[in-house]
Amino acid sequence: MSVDSLLRMLPEHSSRICTDITAFDEAMAVGETARFRDPARWEDLDVDPRWAVIGGNDHGDTWLLGPDGGVWLFDSNHGLQSAHLFDAVRIDITEWLVLAHALRTFERIAEPTDDAVMRLDMMLESISPGLGDRYPYPLPFT
Repeated sequence: MSVDSLLRMLPEHSSRICTDITAFDEAMAVGETARFRDPARWEDLDVDPRWAVIGGNDHGDTWLLGPDGGVWLFDSNHGLQSAHLFDAVRIDITEWLVLAHALRTFERIAEPTDDAVMRLDMMLESISPGLGDRYPYPLPFT
């Protein structure tokens, strides 16, 4: 599947779904990807055009769609961009959106019970085995 067809899977409107994930709409993803490809932002001006920006967060980090069709994260603390600094989350764009909505649900629980913690763990496992361990940010209830 081409990157362009995968970008059509993004929400109709850009939206901050949960604390760590703002999903861009297709038009915003295209614009942010163009900005992302500015050679001045890359180590050694070596731009890798196979990446598309699909989201961000309040930390300044960038959610990416990689050449493998999977979702990756670029932590802005790294400074200049380079593919070797991108972290694979090993989920696809649909799973990423499901993850964002699941996290939003659990972020709204003020006093988590043991049952809520177990449900979050089960939800992450159902999206992708081991996702809780690969997720780059602290999860609700941790």
